[in-house]
Amino acid sequence: MPDPVDPPDDAAIREELLKSTAVLEQRLHQRTEELRKAHLQLRQNMLTTVKAFIALLGLRHPSLASHSKRVAYTARLMANHLGMGADEVQQVFFAGLLHDVGKISFPDNMLGTPVRTFNNEQMARYRMHPVDTENALLLLEEMAPVAQLVRHHHENFDGKGFPDGLQGDAIPYGARLLAVADGYDAFQQGTVVSSHLTQYAALDAMEKARGQRYDPQMLDVLLEVLAAQRQTRQCERELHVSELEPGMTLNRDLVRKDGMPLLAAGQVLAQGLIERLHAYQRTLGEDLLVYVRGA
Repeated sequence: MPDPVDPPDDAAIREELLKSTAVLEQRLHQRTEELRKAHLQLRQNMLTTVKAFIALLGLRHPSLASHSKRVAYTARLMANHLGMGADEVQQVFFAGLLHDVGKISFPDNMLGTPVRTFNNEQMARYRMHPVDTENALLLLEEMAPVAQLVRHHHENFDGKGFPDGLQGDAIPYGARLLAVADGYDAFQQGTVVSSHLTQYAALDAMEKARGQRYDPQMLDVLLEVLAAQRQTRQCERELHVSELEPGMTLNRDLVRKDGMPLLAAGQVLAQGLIERLHAYQRTLGEDLLVYVRGA
């Protein structure tokens, strides 16, 4: 009869457990690194796509690109004010940049004509631009959430918008936000009515459409963001990169010439970051102006 096998002692069991744990941790680390690289690649793909579309907008008509950048900036301020998650904020920002891509196919006379003066044929074409934008973005799977927002940014809160006649909470949250950011700039740029409205006149026009064109909550958020912006800008400094010091905090987003963000408001400047800004400025060959907090 064979001798019985002696059971392993506690030390041997602990050693095997440690080995198994080490293997699992190594596999987990590898998987985490793979996911991190995949996420970075996905983000890079999205940024490349966005920049390409913005370039096309600028080539078609400079006002399309500049309007889209301002809408994106306002939309991001509103999204951050609402406490939306980082991914949602990015989607809203990209939707702001891309919401008018479908207008690339418009004839010149439509690009320079206020919407409220369109004839029936022009209005029918105008109403298709959110769908045309969505179709262009859906060629890239990762842009699907952004495509949904741009499809619905002309839905009215009272259900009388387009393309699907959605009403109230049935309209995606980000699309309701985007509608307000878009309207705020469009009224000031003269693309809604036949005159360029002041900031306050634009807000007054939007107030008259509260609960009809615009979600009342989102209008309130815009007003709160603008009030906070006025307050913070009363105590900010405009500096050249050469004047920056570690510990300063950005009071406004620092954006590139193409409208893409470099640094977000609230970023605390460390020495290494300031050195990178110096290097970036040298590649531009021109001075960067940076707005920091403090009187």
